[in-house]
Amino acid sequence: MKRPVYPLLICYTIGLLFANRFPFSWISISATWILLSLSLLSTALLHFRKYRSVTGVLLIAFIALGISRYTLSQKLPARHLIHFIKDRQLVTLEGRLYQPREEFPDRDRLYLEVETLEEGTTRQVVEGRVRLTIHKVPTVHVIPDLQYGDKLRIRTRLYVPTNYQNPGAFDYKAYLAHQGIYLTGSLSHYSPYLLRQLETGGGFWLLRWTFRLRERMRTFLGPLWESPAETRALEENRLLSGKEAGEGIEKGVGEDDQDTSREEPAAQMDRSELNGEKGVLQAMVLGSKASLDLELQESFRLSGLYHLLVVSGGNIGILVGFLFMLLKFFRLLSRRMLVGVIALVFLYALLTGFEPPVVRASIMVTIFLLALLFDRDADPFYSLAASAMLILILDPLSLFEASFQLTMAATAAILYAYKFILKDLYETLKGQAEDPGFWVSFRKKAQMFFTGIVVMTALAMLGTTPLIIYYFNHVYPYGLLANIPALPLSALILSLGVLACGLNFLIPPLARTLLAIDLVLVKGFISLSTFTARLPYSELVLSTRFLVPLLFSYTLFFGILHGLKRPLSQRGSLAASAVVLVFLAYALVPRMRPPPLRVTFLDVGQGDSAVVEFPEGTTLLIDGGGTSYGNKFDAGRSLLASYLWHQGITKVDVMVISHPHAEHFQGFHSVVEKFKVGAVWSSPQESRNPAYWELLQKIARRKVPHFHVEEGHQQKFGNAEVQVLHPSPAYLVSGAQTSQHRENNNSLVLKLTYGKVCFLFPGDIEREAEQFLLQGGRLGPCAILKAPHHGSATSSSRDFLKVLRPEVAVISAGKDSRFGNPAPVVLDRYRAAGIKVYRTDEEGAVRIETDGLRYTIKTFKEAS
Repeated sequence: MKRPVYPLLICYTIGLLFANRFPFSWISISATWILLSLSLLSTALLHFRKYRSVTGVLLIAFIALGISRYTLSQKLPARHLIHFIKDRQLVTLEGRLYQPREEFPDRDRLYLEVETLEEGTTRQVVEGRVRLTIHKVPTVHVIPDLQYGDKLRIRTRLYVPTNYQNPGAFDYKAYLAHQGIYLTGSLSHYSPYLLRQLETGGGFWLLRWTFRLRERMRTFLGPLWESPAETRALEENRLLSGKEAGEGIEKGVGEDDQDTSREEPAAQMDRSELNGEKGVLQAMVLGSKASLDLELQESFRLSGLYHLLVVSGGNIGILVGFLFMLLKFFRLLSRRMLVGVIALVFLYALLTGFEPPVVRASIMVTIFLLALLFDRDADPFYSLAASAMLILILDPLSLFEASFQLTMAATAAILYAYKFILKDLYETLKGQAEDPGFWVSFRKKAQMFFTGIVVMTALAMLGTTPLIIYYFNHVYPYGLLANIPALPLSALILSLGVLACGLNFLIPPLARTLLAIDLVLVKGFISLSTFTARLPYSELVLSTRFLVPLLFSYTLFFGILHGLKRPLSQRGSLAASAVVLVFLAYALVPRMRPPPLRVTFLDVGQGDSAVVEFPEGTTLLIDGGGTSYGNKFDAGRSLLASYLWHQGITKVDVMVISHPHAEHFQGFHSVVEKFKVGAVWSSPQESRNPAYWELLQKIARRKVPHFHVEEGHQQKFGNAEVQVLHPSPAYLVSGAQTSQHRENNNSLVLKLTYGKVCFLFPGDIEREAEQFLLQGGRLGPCAILKAPHHGSATSSSRDFLKVLRPEVAVISAGKDSRFGNPAPVVLDRYRAAGIKVYRTDEEGAVRIETDGLRYTIKTFKEAS
């Protein structure tokens, strides 16, 4: 094989995909390797000169290598910590920090390589990694200056991370597992009793030196927090929320991982003041995002410039280009210097935290530079394939990461742009640029430069768009235009930042001057991002269903691109064929079958949220999830929005707030901000909940029609009808409900009818409201019931179920609910009545589709 990496990479990748889809046992893998080894040996002996036979066995061997490598990556050691503890268990750990702590205004994160585990009087040697969050409290002890290699003793409660099981949801558990983290812990505050520093100065000396260098560079670029007073204010705001030790949201996501967009306004203002140009510069040069404001990150995302804000493979390319420019300027470019460039590349990768995209780019650049070093033809595509092979052998799980796929797709697209578009153009312009006239030469060189930026950016966006739609369901139309000035500006910012950090050790006054200049450039960079993000239609939401016609569009584009090199007589037929394929895709794919009415009960923990998608395309969103105990997790942004975007939904026609409890409305804050909302329905009851009033004010500011609906209200959605059965004006003023459960019993009760199929959404009504509905004869048989009040013992009375006669009950509850929902007595009651029960805490999102005659049920757990 002349280019062996290509077929070997393909076979190895097939092995990884196969093992991911069909898990293998160690016995089968061992037997496979023994047979392959014998086959390879016998083939080599019997057919030594028949290279095709040997090649075939070698390719099969790489498929087996992929299978075994993937299986090996999934197997944890016998002494791993996960084998010795239960979820939410209180333990004492000893171990060393394997990377520097991450500092935030209100918390620190520690990464511990555990060595021993203590449970009562039992002490045992273990291994494994734990991520620990320590919240900062100004009224107690200050967290000590913990560094890489320090040995610590920690008493904490450990959690096993799990996911919210919804289509389009982020796989948080896999994200941590890829870092080798299978357990997390949390401390509400630092205390010498809970955390003790046993030793300092451990770990590998090179890493210790690198992390100290990084800290000095970060200090030079600017402190993370401008003022202790502002930091204390933020911490005090957190204290007022009443968080308790070890408390975290259901599903295992600690408070450290939760969205901060629901913080108190004062806290957001403090954080906004703490960030700015220095925070952006730290993010671009060192990969430190701790001081970046969420609003600032959002503006970079909407402008299509986020890839320039964070440390990525592009930083390595810029750094290498900058080093080559310096070496050529000082006439120092040589083989020895190439070795130095490789060393500096990996030093920079260490300084930026050895993030996977940077590591991948470092490997690729190293392979390319080694080819130059040994006078080999440096084929960039071959270097890309070799780097992919090396990365996947070292870390096979990278194949399933969005960042790896995006890096490879963008790099391949840029290389394609150069080879098939820019190379010939550059040769033409290069001859013109040698014109003796200065302005003519300058104009041609500028034309080469900006043409390269436009074409490479366009191809990189084209190459990554399918993956971006698949993973994130967003595209940013102005990204191409914004990148034209942003790419050279970010390259200059990064180069000056790195140069200033280096000169700070030699000529501090000059370094400070360069830093001041760089901060001015950063300010311009931020202004460009903010301006672009504020343009109309800066963000388009596309469903994954859009991928099929998009791939047909790619067929058209690349068919025309290569067709330009064919005779004129063949170009027309080629383009016409591609156009026909595109129109067929757009016309036929959505119409393969009539759309059903779809109701999806989302997994939102101890909350409620159901999405009704009507056949004609309108959407009804009943409740928005959230948490009732004040943490900062944003269910709207993380759960509702991700599902709606995954479905390609950009407008919520009606948003229903069943009653003013946080676990039912909190997620609507982000829905109102990020989606067009046609109308809001809510119960007429009053509430003193400040967060509820904040939501109502936000709805009013956005001029969304808001209706208080009650019994008798009904609305048609095509052939479907939604009726409000409760509360009635008589019930609201009757005083039938006790004050303790008033808001629950005043919940909106909705009945959705489509053909012969009926759904009942009773909110959180309890036994009193159920009896009132029964006495008024408002209820009748209904096939599908959303269990009232999360399956609580105060609801789902026998009389209620006897009248409804549901076939299916869907219970929306959180894992290990502190309220004990669903109650065992209710589950027994459902089973005794022959009702099929589905639980979001066990089976994830529950999707029910109906044509009006029959219905089908599929859970997220079944689909995955």
